[in-house]
Amino acid sequence: MSKTIRWGFLGTGAIAADFAQDLALVPGAELGAVASRRPSQAQAFAQTFKIPKTYASYADLVAAPDLDLIYIATPNPRHREDCLSALSAGKGVVCEKPLALNAQEAGEIIAFAQLKNLFLMEALWTRFNPLIQEVKTLLSQGKIGQPLYFQADFGYPVPYDPQSRFYAPEGGGALLDRGVYLLSLAQYFFGAPAQIQSQALFAPAGVEDQCLVNLTYGDGLQAILLATFKTYGTNGAVILGTQGQIQIEAPLYFPTHYRLTQFDLPSGPIPGFSPPGGKQKLLRQLQGNAFGAALLQRLQRASRQRQGNIRLVSHLGKGYFYEAAEATRCLQEGRTESAVMPLEDTLQVMAQMDAIRRLWQKP
Repeated sequence: MSKTIRWGFLGTGAIAADFAQDLALVPGAELGAVASRRPSQAQAFAQTFKIPKTYASYADLVAAPDLDLIYIATPNPRHREDCLSALSAGKGVVCEKPLALNAQEAGEIIAFAQLKNLFLMEALWTRFNPLIQEVKTLLSQGKIGQPLYFQADFGYPVPYDPQSRFYAPEGGGALLDRGVYLLSLAQYFFGAPAQIQSQALFAPAGVEDQCLVNLTYGDGLQAILLATFKTYGTNGAVILGTQGQIQIEAPLYFPTHYRLTQFDLPSGPIPGFSPPGGKQKLLRQLQGNAFGAALLQRLQRASRQRQGNIRLVSHLGKGYFYEAAEATRCLQEGRTESAVMPLEDTLQVMAQMDAIRRLWQKP
């Protein structure tokens, strides 16, 4: 029988609450303790989720001998410190995205985890989503041929407030908060790009509230990614290939539907095109002979195939179940990283965000 993995939580925010709710659904996982910078919040959180222990400090929680895995849901600027503290105490770590503020910090955390032979994983829930896993499989099976273009955006309005974490000079900005989702998906689907281009717009505090990223890959694939606080995005994605396309419906960060379209385009006239003389006249001419009728059927079939079929992928809980289950399983099996969210991918994406920020010209 697999060992029960006892989790400790650093942080009690909204994401931590959703994660705790889903963790209760994971076989072999148990939430054993929680800590907050405000003891009253830790106590309220513990009462809500029936957690047996609370701690008044993060240091006390990571030192607890009966915990196996620490989930870090503290503000972005604290991630490096909290990860290193938990690893120093001999605990595995699951840290909310982004793992760190830059590649140097991420590399330091990863190197220390590897030195200690401890589990470490960035908690970017979208990667573990069953739909994203299914899309990854479709791509690897060549269902849309050679991918040529990936487009994705993530945007919801965030009114400017210099006191908000979104606009904090350290750890804020659209890239770290939203762009990391898009870059991580691109990394997961296609690997590291050969070339990066980017532009950004800036809020009064000097933090980017919108950024556009262009990626070029060595095999002819291009990607355009947009992260914004300024307005609503489509919050979806599309992958175009030589033989089809996959459209991931919003919300991209927690998708439940996608549309797979596989092309079967006939040679000759484009479906829906009518030469001078009108569509009805053309249809009558085609229907008047066997060859024309067969051509019409082929065009109609191609049109249906271009529209594709929508697939619904069901989920458990609020969407955090899958990353919690993956981390629990990895620890039970003695693994030090996840194959779904490998540490090299986390480091690659961090390096890409560093490169992106170097391209910006701040006002």
